[in-house]
Amino acid sequence: MTCKNCGEEISGVFCSHCGQKTKVDRINAQYIISEIPNTFFQIDTGLFFTIKEFFKRPGNSIREYLEGKRKNYIRPVSYVLLLSTFYALVANLISETTFLGEVVLGMAEGGPSTQSDPVLSTILQWIAQNHAYSTILFLPFFSISSLIAFKKYRYNFFEHFVINAYITGQQAIIYSFFVLVQYIGSIDLYYYPIIPLSLSVGFAFWTFIQLFSPAGKISSFLRTLMAYILCYLIILAFLVIGIIAHLV
Repeated sequence: MTCKNCGEEISGVFCSHCGQKTKVDRINAQYIISEIPNTFFQIDTGLFFTIKEFFKRPGNSIREYLEGKRKNYIRPVSYVLLLSTFYALVANLISETTFLGEVVLGMAEGGPSTQSDPVLSTILQWIAQNHAYSTILFLPFFSISSLIAFKKYRYNFFEHFVINAYITGQQAIIYSFFVLVQYIGSIDLYYYPIIPLSLSVGFAFWTFIQLFSPAGKISSFLRTLMAYILCYLIILAFLVIGIIAHLV
């Protein structure tokens, strides 16, 4: 038997060369649920390796993880929670709101339906003030959207959850960097937030194009665009249904 992580021949429960378990199952609901305790009580040693690899070759790295090469990578839920929390802390320390917080607060304060609905307004306020957990709540929407957009390929919903968790974690680093640059450089430009937003979206496109390279760059680009559009439509539909249900 060959180790899926390092390629060495193995015979026991663990690889004697890299230490990864011999049996590496496909990612499913049980895998995601089993990760939750580690998310709160343990930070894996592969954090900086994961950050480096995902900036160098994000799609290829995620493909390797999905196919069983997992020993050196921090697990996806831990990754997105840790980096999203870091981003939220950085933004709060320098008296800024996260990008998600700005969008949601704008909805909570500006929309007539939210102004007349204290329950919906409270929910939106919670989302804006709890960036890391809100990020996890939004991941299923992104995952459903990318699953539909790339439905002809072999990855299941939970594998798409992993893909989007890693992308979102990496995007948190991009936002954190630009929040710090804005603070240190005393930048006060109306269009400045467009830069990290464009780079984070561009990173997602780059990841999906590299991950689904057999499909071709143009096809992968269009499918990623479809995933983003679907995601916003699904979230909008849930908000509309929630408003209607509460009003009725």
